[in-house]
Amino acid sequence: MMRGWSMLAAVALASAWLCGCGDTRRSLRNEEPTIIAWYFEDVAHGVPRRPEELRLVDGSERMLRIAEWAEGSTIHGVREQPRPLKARCARFPLLKTMLGRGQAVVMADSGLLAPRPDLPNDEAELVEPVVDAENQDRRLLDAIVLSMAKAYESEADAYLRAARDARIDLDRRAGGSLWNPAKR
Repeated sequence: MMRGWSMLAAVALASAWLCGCGDTRRSLRNEEPTIIAWYFEDVAHGVPRRPEELRLVDGSERMLRIAEWAEGSTIHGVREQPRPLKARCARFPLLKTMLGRGQAVVMADSGLLAPRPDLPNDEAELVEPVVDAENQDRRLLDAIVLSMAKAYESEADAYLRAARDARIDLDRRAGGSLWNPAKR
């Protein structure tokens, strides 16, 4: 009788392992990189979102870790967003103005920003530090998310593609023009 139970247990464990139920990687699930990218880009572009949205019912452990980080910290009873996200939120109204005036453009290959190539020098000197700070915080946010997710290469690629697509879409909605240096 005991031998039958141990054989049954072995078969159950093997079945769970073969079905992926015993996966110890705790990797991001297929849709999670896209959900994460759009959440952070929406927030940075002034779209009202709540960190609780990242707490999926069947979310991975890595998704939960990112959701906890997205909640930020509480200082004197006030919730503060994570620093790179807070900086991007504060900078967005100025960027929106620059995008709308055509002073900054959205690079088609990366979703990063650049001063419009033919901008007069005096304007470019004003736009460049803002665009550089934004790009630095975009890259920092990407690095933090990928580090916290302990992302495998395919997960990192999916996240970076989704982040680029979200940035391009949201920057264009803010009045930005797409710029492709290869087609210049």
